[in-house]
Amino acid sequence: MRYVIEITPQQQERPRATVKMIGKKPVVRVVDPPKSRSAKKRIAQELKKKNITPTDKPIKAIIDIFVEIPKSYTKKKKAAIEAGELRPAKKPDVSNYIKLIEDACNGILYIDDSQIVEVLGRKFYSETPRIEIEIIEL
Repeated sequence: MRYVIEITPQQQERPRATVKMIGKKPVVRVVDPPKSRSAKKRIAQELKKKNITPTDKPIKAIIDIFVEIPKSYTKKKKAAIEAGELRPAKKPDVSNYIKLIEDACNGILYIDDSQIVEVLGRKFYSETPRIEIEIIEL
């Protein structure tokens, strides 16, 4: 199954740790940064609209990330993008996008992201930023 999520892709940011004293004992709490938490929520909301039954089988995930073409790019660079000759080989890393997407899909496309036994992640430029996910049961 292939799913298109019409949102601007967001990378998984580093978790933040806070320390709170409970009595004399420090308690460490690790939380997702707000941008990551918000992006996961938006992805989950979009997928839930599609009434998907999560699979319990091992899966292969193909994740295509389409990022916006920078406004500063020349016509020559934009032509190279359209010809498939120029891809976004810059930060953020494709793996940072993938981690956020895998976490967001837990309980929706699959029961847990530990079921993913093979993954292919790709970044492209596009006039319409989005995420495309293909799930293949193995």
